[in-house]
Amino acid sequence: MVRPYAMWCLLVLTGCGAAEGIDQKPAVTIAPARGDKAAAGEGDLAQAGKLKRKIIYRADMNIVVEEFSGVPAQVQTLIRRFDAFVADSHVSGTANVPRHAYWTIRIPAENYDEFLVASRLLGEVRSESQTAQDVSEKFYDLQARLANQQQEEQRLKELLNRHSGKLEEILAVEREISRVRGEVEQLQGQLRVITDLTAYSTVTLRFEEIRNYAPVQSASFTTRIERTWSSSIESFSELAQSIVLAVVFVVPWICVLVIPLVSIAVFLKWIRRKPAPM
Repeated sequence: MVRPYAMWCLLVLTGCGAAEGIDQKPAVTIAPARGDKAAAGEGDLAQAGKLKRKIIYRADMNIVVEEFSGVPAQVQTLIRRFDAFVADSHVSGTANVPRHAYWTIRIPAENYDEFLVASRLLGEVRSESQTAQDVSEKFYDLQARLANQQQEEQRLKELLNRHSGKLEEILAVEREISRVRGEVEQLQGQLRVITDLTAYSTVTLRFEEIRNYAPVQSASFTTRIERTWSSSIESFSELAQSIVLAVVFVVPWICVLVIPLVSIAVFLKWIRRKPAPM
């Protein structure tokens, strides 16, 4: 059994930490820890209502090019120019078949707008979408909860250092420290994710190769006829290929099933025609 006095100390200390998490937790920020200049500066900004907003920017752009060969090099040039990196990419097609590709790129948030402007020069932008998710409240709320948990962890460690009771009492305090440490690490992980998403914006560039491309709005009647004819020929070609593939698929089954069945039918017919013995 844990001594009543030790348990009372443990409950008082953990209760104080919880009470501070409820009563002293600010709406969007926390008081900085001592000796932390960066946190202190952020705390002063919080009091002045000038905290930097945390926003996650994403964009998706569909671009048409008449010649795809130079696109990969152009994309890499943009990546180096804006100090970005590729998170995901895919290229399909050959020189004789219209090619498609996409690059998912992470760009420093301060270069986001300039990167979009430069990307629009790579070809004809068919569509573009942008989203901005404000996560300021969540970010500063996590910071506040993290500070409260760290304070509680520190108090528990101080209690453990001063405590000289029985082994079970020490183990009870250590278990509480372990629990609080787990919550601290979880909050730190969530903060790191938000920090990464807000520090680097995400832009996905999708490319489609179309020879002699003209925007639908400005395409002439002749161009529209050519596109319709090309689309029809392409569909017919795909249908013909599908038929050929279907025939290739069926032929082995004909050999395995039809030929034996025909042989059995011929044999049964021969048996019926055979004269009965006298």
